[in-house]
Amino acid sequence: MRVVLSVQNLSVPKDPRVWREARTLAAEGFAVTVVCPRDEGQPKSECIDGVHIVRYGPTFSGKRRGGLVIETGLGVLAIGWKVLRLHHRQRIDVFHVANPPDAYFPLGWVLKRFGAKFIFDLHDPTAEVLRAKYGEHKVLDRLAKWMERRSLRTASLVLTPNGSFRQLALRRGNLASDRVVVVRTGPDLVADPVAQPDRRANHIVFAGVMGEQDGVELLLRAIAELRHGRRREVTLELIGDGPDVPRLHRIEAELDLSDSVVWAGWLS
Repeated sequence: MRVVLSVQNLSVPKDPRVWREARTLAAEGFAVTVVCPRDEGQPKSECIDGVHIVRYGPTFSGKRRGGLVIETGLGVLAIGWKVLRLHHRQRIDVFHVANPPDAYFPLGWVLKRFGAKFIFDLHDPTAEVLRAKYGEHKVLDRLAKWMERRSLRTASLVLTPNGSFRQLALRRGNLASDRVVVVRTGPDLVADPVAQPDRRANHIVFAGVMGEQDGVELLLRAIAELRHGRRREVTLELIGDGPDVPRLHRIEAELDLSDSVVWAGWLS
């Protein structure tokens, strides 16, 4: 059975959820291909751990609403072209899409006409992410919710990372309970750390992609309040990377937190 996974907002193996799904499927004997954007220095195609990776790029990143529309449109065209070429060479049995964006339901609908199953992997509720990133915008909010609803209803199966997202998918898509399944994301087994943190201090860790909508700025301001306002020992470790990191560094300097924040960077 041939499975094609696609993700637009991160490359693989950088996207931990999509990469774990792809490797798990490959280990179970499925023929797995992932279509994703290409980061600087990455090849256009390669095979890792039995997973074939097809990348497109360079990508366009839009910081404002208009740029977001262009970014989404170009990504959909690029992934759509790659997926249809793959289907032309060899029939796709399962097309698995990770959101955001929620713009791949037309491609899923087309492939379903050829007998494929369409799986919609609800990583994030897009309307809420856009509201956190760009503020209130009625047209954008309605469009995002409409696309989400169409994706949910077009899908043969919906995957969510937790129970609260499952309830959201059931409610917004008006779906039967057996159409939505929780598949949680967890870390690989790792060895015990060589260095132990200072147990006298409160140790807070954030891990993930850092965009404006992810609220890391609030963590920095909370640390500043704890250290300067309430005189408590606390350290913040930031694991990951993202478009908001330069701004977060400036906020760290403004709040005089250089001795309280550890930047671990992206850890595979």
